[in-house]
Amino acid sequence: MKKICLYLILLFFVFPVTATTPLPTHNYYGGRIYFKNTSSHDQYWEIDLIDDPRGGFYFDRICIEKNDVIRHNHTFRVLIADADKFDRDAVDPNKHFTEIRIYDMDTGTLLREFHAGDKVFEKISGNIENEDCVWEADITDARLAGSN
Repeated sequence: MKKICLYLILLFFVFPVTATTPLPTHNYYGGRIYFKNTSSHDQYWEIDLIDDPRGGFYFDRICIEKNDVIRHNHTFRVLIADADKFDRDAVDPNKHFTEIRIYDMDTGTLLREFHAGDKVFEKISGNIENEDCVWEADITDARLAGSN
């Protein structure tokens, strides 16, 4: 009797639900960005974004205290039908800003400016498919002084 009840439950409840689950309509690209502060300054970033970020960054300011690590999801949702037209280079977070100004949060002093084309974000691992990529932005005292 228990087996019959189990089969009836599967037949009337589980199978119809799985049969009506919609097929995926989007591919996801990108991954995660880790903002690290290993410098001797509490940092305040102002980020001038490109005009059409199409995903990725949704903020233009960030505060990072000493020894902080902040994770940001950097995701692009693309229709499956448009996946072959999607510019995969757009996933690179270095292509999403025109300028980044980093200030000392305690004094307000400008510590460093990065401009479009500067490589602030380093790819650590993964690829952009399935949100598997990991980037890191670690602004050390050496980078604040101007060496990369």
